[in-house]
Amino acid sequence: MSEYSVVEYFPGHEGHRCGYCKSETTNFSNGMWAHALTVQDYQNLIDRGWRRSGKYCYKPTMEITCCPNYTIRCDSEAIKLTTSQKKVLKKVYNFLAFGRKSIQSDIKSSNTLDDVKSTDEPISDFPDSELVSKIAERTEKDDRNRIVWNKNEGIASCSNFLESSHLKPADSLKRKDDTDNFHPNQGATKSEKQSYSKSEIPKPGQGPDPTKPLCKKAKVLRREKKQQKLRKKVKGEDHEMKDQNSVNESKSLEDFLKAPLPENPAHRLEVESKPNGPSCGYGSFHQQYWLDGKLIAVGVLDILVSCVSSVYFFYDPDYSFLSLGTYAALREIAFCRELHREAPGIRYYYMGFYIHSCPKMKYKGNYYPSFLLCPETYTWHPIEKCTPKLDISKYSRFEEDGTKEDTVGEVNYDEVLVLHKYKVMPYSLYRHIRVTADDDEVHQYARLVGKKCYSNILLYRS
Repeated sequence: MSEYSVVEYFPGHEGHRCGYCKSETTNFSNGMWAHALTVQDYQNLIDRGWRRSGKYCYKPTMEITCCPNYTIRCDSEAIKLTTSQKKVLKKVYNFLAFGRKSIQSDIKSSNTLDDVKSTDEPISDFPDSELVSKIAERTEKDDRNRIVWNKNEGIASCSNFLESSHLKPADSLKRKDDTDNFHPNQGATKSEKQSYSKSEIPKPGQGPDPTKPLCKKAKVLRREKKQQKLRKKVKGEDHEMKDQNSVNESKSLEDFLKAPLPENPAHRLEVESKPNGPSCGYGSFHQQYWLDGKLIAVGVLDILVSCVSSVYFFYDPDYSFLSLGTYAALREIAFCRELHREAPGIRYYYMGFYIHSCPKMKYKGNYYPSFLLCPETYTWHPIEKCTPKLDISKYSRFEEDGTKEDTVGEVNYDEVLVLHKYKVMPYSLYRHIRVTADDDEVHQYARLVGKKCYSNILLYRS
């Protein structure tokens, strides 16, 4: 029996509480207990929308569940780093090399906002653009005159923000370059500069004095002040800038992760991945993150025949300022690329489920290029082509060819392998042995797992 997978199937049940939208009895799924499961069979299962939690495997009932779960995977060999991901890699590098923390780590709310993914493009001319992007995602859409803050995050509430800013309609706004940066004395001759009479100079409080240079805006001063503080904390600025430039010139993910540290770095981070490659075996393993000899994070990975599947990740909350969730995902993608050099079949990085209706789970779509699994044909489609459909409906078929059906073809449940009294037999033989056969349950099982699986996995029958 060692070469077989053995599962015990549990048919559909009543709905239970959803962990994403918190609704009661609206989450539906089918499940089975894996007494034994080979890596090839599990690879086939996750390619049909299944997922495991320990030995329990489950598949959401996509048509009726409140928050449809779409299997998502990233092509590790074609990974394209976004601006925010590069910032995370540089932030970890600066902490390891120089002991420097990011500016936002000093803000009281940074630990709670760290897990919220920001937009890739920063807001120009603002010192805390990434933080603003995160706060913007917390803004309630229905109330455009208030910014609602979570009291649990220790941030005071702020109302009527837009009203106090005296914002004007977009049509009445002029380009900043045409107005704010204009000065009467810029580009004027000496005689022209002296042509202003005292009567033309506005009184205090009635406008800018054209005879004096423009003052810096408050946000510019705040940014410069923070930059000065950072420079004081770091010793040997010339040495730091030299190493920093080497990081900026890096192109690939490996160049970021393997950027050389100074001779005496402030911290040392060791990432242990066992096994070191497919030659050491497949299965489930722990990827450990050791900082100066202290275990600060662990990632649970499944190394399968075609992918590296991320099962779970947990870390010490004291190091939330390093954005370890994003950093670990990039590390795991790099690990997948490393395994691909030895076993070319391992190419994709599976991130579990993408839930478009849940803002906390949409961050998985930030790793490019990513693909979603069609819940009807079980074919893969680029996420950028899927999200417009999901904006319209939470459940959607991604395959545009309406005539295309399930890739496994018609299900013949007589071919389902059954384990009964320690004997392996097809279901057609089992029906003759048992007086009361459970055709509906077996047919449902065969349709959900597909022909590849029910032809190899043993369905336990008492």
